[in-house]
Amino acid sequence: MTGLVSCNNDQQIFKGIFANNLALLNHAIPDRPYYNYLRDNALSAYNYARNASDFYDLHWTGPFHNSTISKQASAVSLWVAVI
Repeated sequence: MTGLVSCNNDQQIFKGIFANNLALLNHAIPDRPYYNYLRDNALSAYNYARNASDFYDLHWTGPFHNSTISKQASAVSLWVAVI
């Protein structure tokens, strides 16, 4: 597919690691400045980057093309970061 960036498993899972660490930073700052950013990413992933079986793709703005275990782990990390 033209225009899609190919990422290896390490790169696919990095987004989730970033979200997790951003959540840690967010909790350390009294006014929680990154909560809306994390929430908006989670809502975008849910609305645009998943299929009917609730598998997630790398691009959280969609559309869904395919899923890997790394993409799933990244999405789970994002959801945990929002909780």
